[in-house]
Amino acid sequence: MQPGAARHCWAYPLSVVRSFCRWQRIENCLPRGFSEAETAVLYVWDDLSVTTEPFADDPCRYHGDDAEWASFCAALAGFGS
Repeated sequence: MQPGAARHCWAYPLSVVRSFCRWQRIENCLPRGFSEAETAVLYVWDDLSVTTEPFADDPCRYHGDDAEWASFCAALAGFGS
């Protein structure tokens, strides 16, 4: 992605992202206690990074660069559309 290009993210309840087979990798990158909140939401960006806030400058908590993560994201309802 080019610098300054618009980025898009999709909000998913934590319960949806937990269904990723390697959820533990993501959970290890989250702030302490975040994954215990019942209403927690994660934001999956068009570059497959994950943040806890819907802001492009929010620190990336996880960036899956493997085929399994890409496939999981592609299978999420509405991802990329």
